[in-house]
Amino acid sequence: RASREKKMATSKGGGPLPLHFGAKTLDKTFEEAEEMGTLLLSGRNLRNLSCSEGYDIFDVTEADLTKNRFTEIPVEICSCTSMERLVCHHNVIRSIPPSFIMLIRLTYLDISRNQLCYLPASVCLASLETLIVSSNRLDTLPSDIGRMANLIELDAGNNDLRLLPPELGRLSKLRCLKLRRNLLNDLPDSLSRLKLVYLDVRANHVKMIPRAFSKMSMLTTFLLEQNPLTQPPPEICSRGLVHVMKYLQRQIEEHSSTRPQRSNSSRRSRTEWRLGRRPRDQARDSPILSPQQRTSYSLSSEIERVEETIAHKHGLDSWRRPGSANSDARQQPPPPQQQEQQPERRVSAASLQQQQDEKGVTATATASLGPQSPPHAAAADLPKTPRSKK
Repeated sequence: RASREKKMATSKGGGPLPLHFGAKTLDKTFEEAEEMGTLLLSGRNLRNLSCSEGYDIFDVTEADLTKNRFTEIPVEICSCTSMERLVCHHNVIRSIPPSFIMLIRLTYLDISRNQLCYLPASVCLASLETLIVSSNRLDTLPSDIGRMANLIELDAGNNDLRLLPPELGRLSKLRCLKLRRNLLNDLPDSLSRLKLVYLDVRANHVKMIPRAFSKMSMLTTFLLEQNPLTQPPPEICSRGLVHVMKYLQRQIEEHSSTRPQRSNSSRRSRTEWRLGRRPRDQARDSPILSPQQRTSYSLSSEIERVEETIAHKHGLDSWRRPGSANSDARQQPPPPQQQEQQPERRVSAASLQQQQDEKGVTATATASLGPQSPPHAAAADLPKTPRSKK
């Protein structure tokens, strides 16, 4: 009888499963999940997991909930902290509970072909390596996606995406990015920082590929079909990835050659804008000068600007540092060395006058004694003349 019921249930057009048969199958499934760590509930038309009461499924590492009628990921699944792989495609999931953040060991998540309108921050787990959210109703990706440091593959195709968050460029380990069948108008330059190997942007509204994409040296597959591309032109895109990258590289070279170079004359300091430009600055920027001469001109002009700033601050008509070429000799104060040497010159003149006076007195005394007097007698009889105190 059991074999006839099973054959009737599994045959084409056999109708729904008998209640006792389905319950027995679920019991056996949960018993195997306790032993093997794998929960297989695909195609059961389940709406919740209340039937799991009485079974210890907290150590389950893999769960297959595909082709059921779940409106959200069951809370019983979110309590399985050892979960590593979760597949929930072909349901009617509209929301994800906040307790989903407890799945700290989850590395693979497939919630495609559901009715999600947004992704909460709880989905952006740092442990995830593969995230598949295709065939939903997403119009944007969360900014928290930049926290998924271990993400390798991201499939967000067949949604309503119009913009990509710039945080997507932080995913340093991302290698595969699928964005087919969306409403994208532009591709952000931040994608060029990724080390992508596979990039799919088919069937979007992209008109231009950024020039920065030429830096993506690891890219081996770049799908661009069904886009109104103008740069690169469609004939270039049809030739393959190599020709697309060469075209983008040529665009960069042409843009750099036509861009005007910024000369030294346009680099003005704050003082230059206030005081204006001078002939000395024009001479400094002359192309016939050597680098040493330009440095000298630059230093001199900077000194002149500082002098005028000081004069303007103190309300003076002009001010020149002592010893400069344009300074007035009459306005120069005497150097410090000359001021120190002047007293020495006055002392030496006084001593010279005293010596001359002494010589004059000695000569007069010698003449009055006469030539017969010996030198020692004349010197002894001379009156002592007091020295001048000058």
